Amino acid sequence: MRFPTGISISNKKNARGKYTEWDYDSRKVRPGVIDYETSNNKIKELVDKGNNILNELYKKGVSPSVKELENILYNNQKVIYENSNSYLTELYGLFLKMKEDQFTSNGTISSLGDFKTTKNLLNDFETYKGEKYKIFQLDNKWCREMLNFMKTPHEDDFERGKFYITDGENGAKRCKKVFDIFVQFAQYLKEIKVATQETIDLIKSFRKTNIKVPKTEKVTLNIEEIHSLYDFNFDLEKHNIARDVFVFICLTGLRREDYKHFSKFHIKENKVTGIKVYDKLARKTKGSSGVNYKIPLCDIAIEILEKYDYKPPLPIKINRDIKDALEITGMFDDPTNIVDKKTGEDKLRHNCISLHKGRDSFITNLVDTSIPLNTLLKYTGHTKLSTLQGYIDTSRDIDTSHISIFNRKKNEK
Repeated sequence: MRFPTGISISNKKNARGKYTEWDYDSRKVRPGVIDYETSNNKIKELVDKGNNILNELYKKGVSPSVKELENILYNNQKVIYENSNSYLTELYGLFLKMKEDQFTSNGTISSLGDFKTTKNLLNDFETYKGEKYKIFQLDNKWCREMLNFMKTPHEDDFERGKFYITDGENGAKRCKKVFDIFVQFAQYLKEIKVATQETIDLIKSFRKTNIKVPKTEKVTLNIEEIHSLYDFNFDLEKHNIARDVFVFICLTGLRREDYKHFSKFHIKENKVTGIKVYDKLARKTKGSSGVNYKIPLCDIAIEILEKYDYKPPLPIKINRDIKDALEITGMFDDPTNIVDKKTGEDKLRHNCISLHKGRDSFITNLVDTSIPLNTLLKYTGHTKLSTLQGYIDTSRDIDTSHISIFNRKKNEK
C-alpha cells in the first residue's frame, strides 16, 4: 500500500530515472541527506505502527483490507496532527502541574525549581521571537534557536515592550539540565498522545550532539581547613552562624533540604562503637531509590548540634554569608581556574564556595582516607557510584605514600 509519510526529498534523479536521495533497497532516505535520521525514524515508526495494528487485528481473527488499514492509519495521524497544533507553553503548563503533584506527593517539592525556571525560559523565548510555538514546531530548528537564546544575554527592549525574567548567558551544564527537562516534557507529550517517539529521540540526539559539558574545577576544603575555619571567631554573629552551618555540612555531607529538615529523633547510637549515627531517609530520593543517610557524627558535628539545641539554623542568605565569612578569614584568597562571567577574571577561592561545596568536601575527604566505597554510599545516601563520583574533587595533590609498596625492603639488596 502507499501511504504519505510527510517526508520530502529532492526531485533530482539519476540516469536510470531514480531519485538520488532515496535508497530503493532499504526503503530509506540515503545517509548524508539533511535530517535523514529523523526521516528514517518517522518511516520506521509508521511501518511499526501499521504492523502493530495488523498484529492486534490478526489476534482477533480480523484480516483488514488495504483500504481499512489506510483509514486506521489516517485517523491515528489525524489525532496526532490535531493535537500537535496545541501551543507548547500551554501543554508545558499541564506538564508542570503534573510534576508539582508528583513532587508534592513524594515530599520533594524543592525539586520543582528547575521545572519552574524552564517555564520562564519558554515564555521569554517566545517573547524574544514574537511567536507562540506549537508542538509540531518542536524540531531541530527550535532546539538550535532555543540553545542560542539560552547562551546569549537577555536585555529588556523597552521600545518594543519586551521584558525577560531569565538572564541568559547559561553555561553548558545549565543548558544540558534544561534539555533534560525538555526530554521529560516530550515523554509526557507522548503519554498524552500529542507527540511521538520521534520527538523524544530528536531532542535526545540534539542534546547529545550540541551540548558538551566540560569538566569543571571543584573547590573544596580539606580537613585541616575545616578545623581552622571552625576555630576562627568572627565579629558579627551572622558570620559565626554561617561558619557553623558550613562546617556542619562539611562534616555530614547533608543536602540542603535534608539539613533544613534535620531531626534529632533520627540520631541513633551504634551498639558496638557507641558513636551517634544520623539515620534518616534522604528527601531527594524518597520517591525513587528511597535510600537512608547513615552518617556517623564526629565530635565537632555533635558540638554544633548541642550549641543550637539540635535545631541547626539556616539563614535565608546563607551562601552570601559563607562567602563573606571565608573572605574575612583570609585563608581562601588563592585564585582558581573558574572564570567570573562578568569580569572575565579568575575567581578567588572564597567566591566559589557555597553550601553545597560542603557536601563535596565531605565526600572528597572521605575518599582521600581510602574509605570503602560501599560504606561511603551509605553515608551519602547514594545508590550509584557514577553519581557519587561527580562530587569528588580530583584537583587535589596526590598522596605519594602509596607508591612505597614498590620500594625494596631494608634487608633487600
